[in-house]
Amino acid sequence: MKIRKNGELRGTPTVRVIGSDGTMLGVMTLAEALRAALKEALDLVEVNPKPNPPLCKILDLRKFMYGAKVGGEHVSLAVNERHGK
Repeated sequence: MKIRKNGELRGTPTVRVIGSDGTMLGVMTLAEALRAALKEALDLVEVNPKPNPPLCKILDLRKFMYGAKVGGEHVSLAVNERHGK
């Protein structure tokens, strides 16, 4: 499965966004979500394309992928279970 991020996110006018600190930022336009990620110098990554609107998270994708590779963990962009979601 290919991870869609930043400019690869097309075809939907709005997305539901989770901030880099794990808080739900809510539904916003794709342009607003990209600006929010850019403001933090991070990536907007699609976590789940199935809901309407799709669920995205702001994170440092390179750091996340590197940590998963080094730690030998399965790469999952799912919402953190400690938040009860």
